[in-house]
Amino acid sequence: MIILAVALLLIFFGLLRVLGEAGGLMFGGVIAVGIALWELTWERPQRERRRRAALETSQRSPGTQSLHSDTGMHHWTDRLPAPLATVANSIPLTLSTICVLVVAYLGASTLLDGGPTDARLHAPLAAGSSGEVKPLQAGKDRLKVTILRIAEGADVDVVSGEPAPEMKYWAIEMEVENTGEREFEAPTWKLIDFEGQEHEPVAIFGGETAPFPLDPSRSTTRWVVFEIPDEAAPQQLRVIPAVRHEALIPREISFDAE
Repeated sequence: MIILAVALLLIFFGLLRVLGEAGGLMFGGVIAVGIALWELTWERPQRERRRRAALETSQRSPGTQSLHSDTGMHHWTDRLPAPLATVANSIPLTLSTICVLVVAYLGASTLLDGGPTDARLHAPLAAGSSGEVKPLQAGKDRLKVTILRIAEGADVDVVSGEPAPEMKYWAIEMEVENTGEREFEAPTWKLIDFEGQEHEPVAIFGGETAPFPLDPSRSTTRWVVFEIPDEAAPQQLRVIPAVRHEALIPREISFDAE
């Protein structure tokens, strides 16, 4: 019983984080109404029926009762206090309601967003190109990234040091804008060359010291610098939004070389 109660609380607070306060409270309200209706239309009449049956059995004369007749309550929840019995009896309804509401919400969210989407939004890897994604279909976050400038080799003037031997710097200046309803953390940047090698940034520069978490309607400009082999050519730059739950896979932006 305690484990189920804790599980329900975790599900509720998880919905609050993923769907926001309004969505979480809506789910909680629907579940509360469902429990009340379940109690009034099913559990209470059932308890009354069992009480009457037990009373009729106890009022029979001793000679008319079976040796194995049970004159007590016929259901284990009848031995619990009324509020606790209501919770125990409504757990199956609560879990079923949560499952139905989650599926309905995700389905409606998918339809409102224009149907199922790919795991990535693709855009050209070129100055002036931009992409805007909603990392989670049922979430409130929205991220827009615009490429301002691309520099390579000696044209990268935001780094003071020299690259390693047989390596070069490849840098991209990007504007990151929060077009959603909640603040979000810095995205992850990954560069893939035409050999399939994946590169992590060696430096990230910007005008603001710590712009993240970025508030709604705010934007920041960042230089993201990679160190790649001299002969390598970038094929794809992946921008992976940060999400509040590690188990969730966000939709990302992929800037692809033509």
